[in-house]
Amino acid sequence: MWAVQVQDLRRQLVEKVKRINSLEDNEAMLREQVRTFREDFESERRDREQAQSRIASLESELATIKQQVTDSSY
Repeated sequence: MWAVQVQDLRRQLVEKVKRINSLEDNEAMLREQVRTFREDFESERRDREQAQSRIASLESELATIKQQVTDSSY
């Protein structure tokens, strides 16, 4: 009688350990995904900031050129 209960408890324990291992694997995978998403987000943010800076620079250059054209046409 006790042997059956002990065997059943051991089986349950093995199942729980397998479940824990599976959850730990999932956690590691999810942490890696979060790291990858964060790196992608930060890279896109840097690219967007550089693009906006370049746009501002070009707009300033365009305004300067327009002013020069206007001044030289008088």
